[in-house]
Amino acid sequence: MKKIKRIISTITSFSLMFSLIGNFPISNAENEKFQYTLFAGSESNGALTINAENFCINGNMATNGSVVHGRNFNVNGINKENANVDMIYMFNKIETRYFSTETKTYSDDYALNSINIDINSPISVKGKTDLTGNININNALKSIDDIMLNGEVKNSNNALVFSRETLNKS
Repeated sequence: MKKIKRIISTITSFSLMFSLIGNFPISNAENEKFQYTLFAGSESNGALTINAENFCINGNMATNGSVVHGRNFNVNGINKENANVDMIYMFNKIETRYFSTETKTYSDDYALNSINIDINSPISVKGKTDLTGNININNALKSIDDIMLNGEVKNSNNALVFSRETLNKS
């Protein structure tokens, strides 16, 4: 009888142990997500400049420089200035994932001033982007230069706002 109890106890212990294995996190460096919702690799003053009466970001924010912002500024996460964080260069992955044949491409600066602006398909701008109005971002927005969003801005549905400064190599 004692042997049967021991065998049942051992089998129960192993089954509990194996059922917990699925709960351990497994990490793969290639699939690891970047830990910042908003990031600027620049080391300059005002590397992130937010000209908004009310600004709230749900996630972590960092810059290697400083942040300039208005009064009602809230980060629901970590907010680091002068973070000394290496910029992750994942431009090709972003291009592949968010920009496709449906992408609207502008070869120069792009400005739009309208009551309601809906970004429902990817937009790629070779210069500066300046949008003014009630802006609803439901897709990807990329600009080689600055992106200025003026008015009420709502991001939803895994939207991406991406700016990449080109490097002039001589």
